Formats: sequence, C-alpha cells, structure tokens
Amino acid sequence: MFITVHSAIGIAAATALGTQNPIAAFSLGWLLHYVGDAIPHGDEQLGAWCMSRRRPTLTMGAVFAVDILVLMTVSAVVHLVYGLTPVMLAVVAGSAVPDLLLGAEMTLKRRRLCWLTHLHVFAHKSIGFVYPLKYGLPFQISLVVVMWMVVATGHLWT
Repeated sequence: MFITVHSAIGIAAATALGTQNPIAAFSLGWLLHYVGDAIPHGDEQLGAWCMSRRRPTLTMGAVFAVDILVLMTVSAVVHLVYGLTPVMLAVVAGSAVPDLLLGAEMTLKRRRLCWLTHLHVFAHKSIGFVYPLKYGLPFQISLVVVMWMVVATGHLWT
C-alpha cells in the first residue's frame, strides 16, 4: 500500500478516535501501517516488478519518491483548506516508518535487521490474496478519497 494511503487511513483513524497527542498519533500511524498491509491492496506486483529490475533499490526508491511527492501534494492541499496539525504530521511520520525500515534494509543490503520487518512481511502475506495493480490503484485512490472525507467531517482541525 502506498504511504499516501497509509497516511490517510491513520489520519482518519486519529480523527475518529479524537487523538490529540502527537506521540499516540505517531504510534497509531505506525501500527495501522501493518493493518493496512494485511488488506489485499493490489500493488504487490509492483514490488515484485521493482525487485526484478537491474537496480531494485533504485527502482523502489523512485516509486517511493513518487509516492512521497503525491503525499506532499495532498498534504499541501489539506493544509491550504484545513491546516495541518502536529497530530496529522505525527500520523504521517508513523505511517511511513515500516516502509522506511524496509528501504533501509534494502539500501544496506541487510535483510531482517529488525523484528518489525518480519511483522511487515507477515502482514503483506497474511491473507495470501493478490490482485492486479489495475484494480489495486483505483482501490487505493478511492480509499484515500474516502479517508480524507472522513477527516474533513472530523474534529482533528481544532
């Protein structure tokens, strides 16, 4: 699942729960990343494609960079409309941690530096159902839209 989607899920959850503590929000974003990855989300083949490239770390890094640019664009729009809070920023940061840990392992060419990576891989494989990106991308875009609608009607903006 893309960081943009993980962030939207985390912010919607923080809104629904009324979370006002940035540390709790960071932890919630981190935890919900694993929950989100357990849901079949259709980008698993993109990861396999990246790993099959001549420079898998560079390819994965490029995909991650595009995802971060999308997240920054969405965040800028949200900031212009509502304003970003420390809670929102903490959720976004926490949501990115599992993928950043995995990226660090890939870059350092060291597998399984941390038990959290085992959890990350387990979450991705837990259901064992994979569907194509042509379904996964619209699903993830829809999920982001729905989550931001939840946030727009919430009370996280105070």
